Amino acid sequence: MEFFSSEPLEFIKGTLRNPAAVGSIFPSSKYLSREFTRYVRMDEDDVVVELGPGTGPITEHLYDWLDSPGDQYVGIETDAGYVDVLRERFPEMTFEQGSAADTLEFLNAHDVEPERVKLIASALPFATLPDPVQDEIYEDIDRLMTPGTWFRTVQLAHAWPMESARRFRGRMERRFGQMERSRLVVRNLPPAYVLTWRG
Repeated sequence: MEFFSSEPLEFIKGTLRNPAAVGSIFPSSKYLSREFTRYVRMDEDDVVVELGPGTGPITEHLYDWLDSPGDQYVGIETDAGYVDVLRERFPEMTFEQGSAADTLEFLNAHDVEPERVKLIASALPFATLPDPVQDEIYEDIDRLMTPGTWFRTVQLAHAWPMESARRFRGRMERRFGQMERSRLVVRNLPPAYVLTWRG
């Protein structure tokens, strides 16, 4: 059974470089990646922002899904090694090395107006990020969450009942309203849910 469509060796290297920034020791499967675009409909001027694309398993699905990935995608990744892999794998797409907390600055640099963002996709381990870092990222997400925007992120099934995960969901719901949870994606290591908030 094929779970992965990314560069597993580079993913492991990135995990060792910065384990706190990686939510899982395995990259997302193609089955989990598909959940990020379920029910989302894009117009030609709409843009996807991906926070923490890693080595690109979700990016690969987005590349195939978008009509014009060179014009409709911006990825923001902190790990320089991952950014090199992403730029080599997807030369048409735009990747910036930096923090998700600086999303608006990166979009401005590429002349992308916030209201064009239709989907914010992220496999960042929000539940384990320090609260100040979460707050900075939430501020940018909040500015991007115009009517019609979707924000989707991963939560691993085994982490669902943990206090940090419950706290994360609570903070998100207080800020962005009711959460929608996908079916459990069992063909992923480990199994995971995709959580959705809408603008």
